[in-house]
Amino acid sequence: MQTLTVGWLVYTLTDSPLMLSLAAFIAQMPTLLLHTVVGRLTDSRNRLRMLVTVQWLALAQAVVMAWYCQDLPNILVVLALTLWSGLTSAFELPLRQAAVGCLVDERDDIENVTALNAIQLSFARLAGPVTAGLLIHVFGVSACFLLNALSYLPFIIVLRLTRSGQSKVVLRSDVALGRPYTLWNYLRRRRHLGHLLLLVALLSLTAMPHVTLLPALASDVFGSDPRILGWMAGASGLGGLCATLLLGFVPQLRRSTQNHMGLSSIVCGLCLMALPYSDNLWVSSVLLWLLALLLVVQATLINIILQAEVDEALRGRVLASFSGAVALAPIGGLWMGALASAASCSTALIVAGLLSGAVISPLALCKRCGYTSQRPG
Repeated sequence: MQTLTVGWLVYTLTDSPLMLSLAAFIAQMPTLLLHTVVGRLTDSRNRLRMLVTVQWLALAQAVVMAWYCQDLPNILVVLALTLWSGLTSAFELPLRQAAVGCLVDERDDIENVTALNAIQLSFARLAGPVTAGLLIHVFGVSACFLLNALSYLPFIIVLRLTRSGQSKVVLRSDVALGRPYTLWNYLRRRRHLGHLLLLVALLSLTAMPHVTLLPALASDVFGSDPRILGWMAGASGLGGLCATLLLGFVPQLRRSTQNHMGLSSIVCGLCLMALPYSDNLWVSSVLLWLLALLLVVQATLINIILQAEVDEALRGRVLASFSGAVALAPIGGLWMGALASAASCSTALIVAGLLSGAVISPLALCKRCGYTSQRPG
């Protein structure tokens, strides 16, 4: 909800695709820059307690945004508050995923818990944009930020009532905080995990950044109606939800989907290139649905493999690296926004579709980084 609202607010204030991309970059920059530090803290502190603290900080940021945006806001202040949100997200995403190791005793259950967590996040990405589009149209952006702030309260309450089986991750001597090169050595020994992180990074730089230009695309093609933007973002969220539901409730797909990831990248590129030529909302929605479905299947499958196979003492650092790879998407959004400003959104999407083909080669080479039945001992 907040991502779409900030995007709509920035584009309304500036009418610039480049500023839209800059706002998305600022929101993800802390995750990209701090993922190593966050990973080490996650592996050495009480994860649930840290997660509660981060949720309170995120709630406070949303309240400040709701208060400040009652009048015409200044774009620089909006970007500063977006950076605040990015700092909380830099901690929240790795902590949320690493907490699985504190809550699940049987390692075989980690895959299912990871899939269920992905379903919850995908449902939020579906309901959030649609709700945001309606609220912006009826009440304005402040109402979206206020509702987003209230949405943190149930999660905080549940976390406070949750009792972890461990109060703190016990680090082995070979993965101590004083040895930052440990993660690199670990990934060198288990190269298939490093290859998976590389695949996420490549996807983040090519196909994933298309969501940054959704406000500009909706405005240029369908007019300045936040309900249209909410509908298009909702179609993308529905694709993500369908992907996680398939992986969550049909476990066999987790093994077979890896073999078709190269084909998925081709279809993603074709969807990106077709989007600018569609002036029909239903056709655009189907393209966004399919694009999100394929991207989320790949990202979620990689997350499931990482969760199932990573050593517990390095879980926080590996998953923080996963979040850092995903956070490369705004860098892709920056070049797309710059190209959209210099030429057009259509040109940027077509070039992104062509570049997404560059992901195919590493995917084809990564049969050895596919799903395995290994478990750390």
